[in-house]
Amino acid sequence: MAGLVSAPVIVALFGGVTGSGASLVVAFLLKSGKKLVDSVVLSGLASEPLDKTIQCFLACWLLHGLPRTMARRFTGGSLAQNGFLRTSEAEV
Repeated sequence: MAGLVSAPVIVALFGGVTGSGASLVVAFLLKSGKKLVDSVVLSGLASEPLDKTIQCFLACWLLHGLPRTMARRFTGGSLAQNGFLRTSEAEV
């Protein structure tokens, strides 16, 4: 969804080039004969799912790596509800 929604903005504001790795895909698609909007949409559809998956795993990895003293500050929130804190830590 992010790739589809962001494509018109990227085309209108940046001319299809954002300076990210996806811009290389846009350039390749343009050279292969695709239109600018099509190139940006296809680039977004190709890169956004992988990008968002990596971001999700990184966020989970960082949450699991929080020091116990810092994680205890969030005992009433979703960290405990989603299993990022053991029950003994969540009750402290």
